Amino acid sequence: MHPDNAFYGHNRVLADYAGMSPDAPPIRGHVQHGWTPGTGLSEPARLVSWLPKLVWSASNRKVAEERGIRPLEAIGAPFCYLDAASTYPAAGVAAPRATIYYPFHGWEREAVHGSHHDLAAAIREREAGPVTVCLYWQEFDQLAVRRLYVEAGFRVICHGYRNDALFLARQRDELLRHDRVASNRVGTALWYGGYLGRSIEVYGPPMSVQSAAEARAFDSFSRARWPQLHDGGVAGATARDLAAEELGAAFVMPPDELRRVLGWDSSRRRAARAAGAAAAATAAVRAEHHARRVAHHVRARLPRSVRLPRR
Repeated sequence: MHPDNAFYGHNRVLADYAGMSPDAPPIRGHVQHGWTPGTGLSEPARLVSWLPKLVWSASNRKVAEERGIRPLEAIGAPFCYLDAASTYPAAGVAAPRATIYYPFHGWEREAVHGSHHDLAAAIREREAGPVTVCLYWQEFDQLAVRRLYVEAGFRVICHGYRNDALFLARQRDELLRHDRVASNRVGTALWYGGYLGRSIEVYGPPMSVQSAAEARAFDSFSRARWPQLHDGGVAGATARDLAAEELGAAFVMPPDELRRVLGWDSSRRRAARAAGAAAAATAAVRAEHHARRVAHHVRARLPRSVRLPRR
């Protein structure tokens, strides 16, 4: 199976919903693994040309079509299937005025550009109730970054590594324990919160994995497209409607259709072909991921002044 399909436990969630066992055959396709206003797919070099590209929403599909990406189908975000999968019962109870905040994060190849010091101050100034700050593992592993939010008085957590099969279920539980979700950039977690009917808002100094200029450009784009998110946020049905559109909820399929689209009703020979085609890519990506994680931990041991400039 292509390694991207296992990010955040997506393959497991889809298998559970479709009535398949955890050791279901590999998904016959590339599943979009996170929200973006683009295609949401991996870089072209990581895609097997003949395998279907399985995106979330009409917007993602439109961008992919314009870029000539084929074959292509919209299936909705795996998170939308999570609510319908009986193996993931709701476990969280929202605390009143409780906010979970997701700072924009980097990843194995790119560190985030921006000031966590300024962001912690902005959150402390805005929030009146208890705050949970959820960091991506890369920032969570940096003691200096984590300490900033702890010292600001926030509960600091991490949902785990993205190859954790229970990542999405764990994230849903945390979202359900809060009645409000916020971030300093429109992203996947914000839409997940909205889909669960939580209030959602974007505020705080913009961040980027590219440059300060890109952060400002995306912030301008976001304010033009979703002005209400930046002006006090939205709640309830409005938040859910916005999120449902971005997550492609209208494309969620019944189990039998999903099994067909993912190649789970085909012969073992066809499934084996898909597994063989992706095996080499899987090994290479895992090796790269491991190497970059090692490099990150080496960088994380640098002095605090080197890793995290303050004002």
